[in-house]
Amino acid sequence: MSNYQSNKERSNDRVRAHIKEIASRIGIRYLFASMYEANLLIGEGEFPVLIDVPSVSGSVSIQLGLVKDAPNFLLFFCDKTSLDYEAEREQPTIARMKQLAFLFIAEANRSGFFEPIEEATYDIMYDRMDVAVSGIALSLTLKDAIGECV
Repeated sequence: MSNYQSNKERSNDRVRAHIKEIASRIGIRYLFASMYEANLLIGEGEFPVLIDVPSVSGSVSIQLGLVKDAPNFLLFFCDKTSLDYEAEREQPTIARMKQLAFLFIAEANRSGFFEPIEEATYDIMYDRMDVAVSGIALSLTLKDAIGECV
């Protein structure tokens, strides 16, 4: 394994540790898993849950010998819902999960771990998984605030 690969793995581990810490600060359970894995594991704990789906893309910037990784993330903030999905009845759950997503962004910005998050997109997801959860799938980029020397 090259030195860059090991640094990249450490960077991903560090970013995930920061996401988990922020989730804990806002009082939400953290789960790092693919949506398939999450479907199998999600029922084994408390709700609401922040599912950190493994990132598959991102970007890198290099300035003055520092490499700043900026992976793209999909964070799914979800809570249990009824098995009989009705849009009107799900709105309070969606509103709560949206507020948790916004609180996550505010905490991430205060943390100093990442450059300020100025933009993110989200999708509303109803009645997902076997456990029947609804929530907000937040897509955002988390760029290292400090970077690594190369």
